Amino acid sequence: MLYEGKFDQVLSHLEQPVDASMEPAVEAWAALIRGRAAYHGKEDALLSALHEAWARRADGPGRTVGARLRALVSAANRFDKPEAELRALSRLAAELELRGDTAALGSVLNVMGLLARRAGDTSGAMTYHLRAVVLLGVCGDYPSLEGALMNLANCRRESLQKNNQPIDEVVFMLVELARLVCSRLGVGINSAQTEVAAAQWALEAGDGQRARYYLREAKTIVERIDNILDQACFHFARARIELAFPDGGSDPLRDLRTAARLFEEAGDRMALDETKRLLKVHALKRGR
Repeated sequence: MLYEGKFDQVLSHLEQPVDASMEPAVEAWAALIRGRAAYHGKEDALLSALHEAWARRADGPGRTVGARLRALVSAANRFDKPEAELRALSRLAAELELRGDTAALGSVLNVMGLLARRAGDTSGAMTYHLRAVVLLGVCGDYPSLEGALMNLANCRRESLQKNNQPIDEVVFMLVELARLVCSRLGVGINSAQTEVAAAQWALEAGDGQRARYYLREAKTIVERIDNILDQACFHFARARIELAFPDGGSDPLRDLRTAARLFEEAGDRMALDETKRLLKVHALKRGR
């Protein structure tokens, strides 16, 4: 359910008190899944409460989950105070390295990359994400590994753009590596975010053929999943690609209207505003 975007259902399923006799590692795992659902579902108060409860744990699994929940809290705050959150996670990362907690350190470094990128330090972000990729691969956290690879690809893309250079093949090699993790290790099968992002990056690179390839790949996933955000992103990407490289296979205005409705339903305000902006521009061009 978590990877299908059904965050409310995950939270509802896990809201019952945990059996006191439960193995500590299983209890910790349940708390981490609940924290991830709270993060993706924008339940910030619940996420903070979970972190506060698990930050006090002294057992090994509890300390690992406490650290990973702290990273999620920082990720939730990345738009408001990235520099402060980065400093806090830097201290936590040093502690994790000293005690050899590879699993938690990989997750923390990945979030540090998001924070550094938000603070404008693309080069530093790439370093954090690269270290995260290595550690997440070592500890076998394949869902997080796929995300870290895409974060690394996005950082390289932004770094090239800042230097007025075109998106290069390394970006798409990282995309394909992320997709290989998904296909070979069975993660990400219920999400089209990787393919949608790659389609939009190919569009930015001016490669219509590659953009449509990734769009077709995304469509096969979107058609079989029940994930509102992925569907919204797909319609938004298809509209942009059709407007740039028209082939008559879709109606971009219809796609933008669909994307706006779904972004609103998903609660993604930033994406909704950008979709409405594009919809207004291109509706005026058509005289509608």
